[in-house]
Amino acid sequence: MSAAKKRGFTLIELLVVMAIIAILAALLMPAIQTAKEKAKGGKCIGHIRQLALAMHAYATDFGGHLPKTAPAGRNHPSDWVWGGNVVAHPQQVASVIRIELEGGVLWTYVSSGNERHKKKSEEWYTSSEKNVYLCPAAGPVERKRGLSYSMNWLLDQDPSGAVMPEGVLLSRIRNASRCVLLVDEGSELNDGYYHESDFPNQGNLHTGGGNLAFCDGHVGWFAVEEIRKMRQKRYFVWWE
Repeated sequence: MSAAKKRGFTLIELLVVMAIIAILAALLMPAIQTAKEKAKGGKCIGHIRQLALAMHAYATDFGGHLPKTAPAGRNHPSDWVWGGNVVAHPQQVASVIRIELEGGVLWTYVSSGNERHKKKSEEWYTSSEKNVYLCPAAGPVERKRGLSYSMNWLLDQDPSGAVMPEGVLLSRIRNASRCVLLVDEGSELNDGYYHESDFPNQGNLHTGGGNLAFCDGHVGWFAVEEIRKMRQKRYFVWWE
């Protein structure tokens, strides 16, 4: 008996297989994208938590005072970062100048190997794997600046609105568990100094929400609607 004649796939069969593969890929892509975004959000939470813990470590060494916030151009010796000449409009050249992370007091607290005012390589500032000040979901503008997070501007002021000579005392914060310390500001970022009137206009939202750190040190992801309610409930005001 002669051997059975070998038969290959027909063109129609190949087209059917390719169509099935394309359909499966289309179904899986949203899930894969969501998983990637959640992974970035999780890494961002790790970064903002590390910065919040560094602020608490600073307070331990400086009489319980948090670092000061960082309005553009001020560069106070106790500012957490040095803002430099940075503006809020990404289309302007000045807005992409790299913020001086190494000038801020937090620099030596986020890593034991950091030396105040000593710069890293430019590649370091644009890598979220190395730079904890940078959100993994940050866009090109934020990567040039090297910073994605901003500090609550009211932590620089007393109840009368006057700027305090030092950052607020942690012990004076009336409800630290609901007072916002840091936000993942994203594309609206100007200098690491976050005004509550912008809350919650966060550019790097993670799957429908954003990451926040609070003055008691806890960190979490919150849906956009929750963040709006926080503003209404004055979660920025440390003396209430």
